[in-house]
Amino acid sequence: MFIRMRKRRRYQFRKAFRKQGGEEAIRNFINKEMKDIPCIEISDAASECLEVESLKKGDSLFRGSKNVEDSFLTNSRKKKGLFMPEGYINSALNLLNIIKESNGNLAKDSYVFPALFNFRQYLELTMKESISSFEKLGGQYKNDKNHTLTSLWDSLYIFLDKGDKELPVVRKLIQEFDDKDRYSMAFRYPYQKGKEGEFQQENSFNDLIDIENLRTKMLQLYRFFEGVSELAYNVENTEV
Repeated sequence: MFIRMRKRRRYQFRKAFRKQGGEEAIRNFINKEMKDIPCIEISDAASECLEVESLKKGDSLFRGSKNVEDSFLTNSRKKKGLFMPEGYINSALNLLNIIKESNGNLAKDSYVFPALFNFRQYLELTMKESISSFEKLGGQYKNDKNHTLTSLWDSLYIFLDKGDKELPVVRKLIQEFDDKDRYSMAFRYPYQKGKEGEFQQENSFNDLIDIENLRTKMLQLYRFFEGVSELAYNVENTEV
């Protein structure tokens, strides 16, 4: 059941999109999904740390639970392959929503980094997942350790319908992200790490960015890649 959950969600999304069409479909579907997600209260570690007890001997981070409302931390590759992309993309969107609602510059200028890292991680994972599904059909499956988004896109592109008018736009946006964060370092560390491991002072961005536009592009790319994922899943499970 866990393994098929995300696939069913994708199917429901695509069905709604085909029936309603365009932006109305994505708005209605997301609004329906968000009903299951409680309102997020903006937390501040500097304040909340004063409300908890001091650490003591015997404390543990990963303590087991019998509460079915808690999170299930799995080590299953299949389950992680389904849950991780959803977690990263929705975390990114929730962080951008907090930025939009916040009046303080601290939240606006700090939450944007994990938001962008999470979104980049979603793009990497969803492309790798689709590539592996396509390649399994042809008996060419391999564990791709490449982290650059443009390289992953080039590998995925050969399986896509070249008549899709969104392809060049997606390629442009992927290239734009790669230009900012080629090796998944720019939004994780306050420095850049070169290919050979040396530290570099490399900043390709230093300006205000339009958060609403960023959020919209995230949703549009999510819609595109979920469609690709559905196609890859159907291809992988088609009997030859």
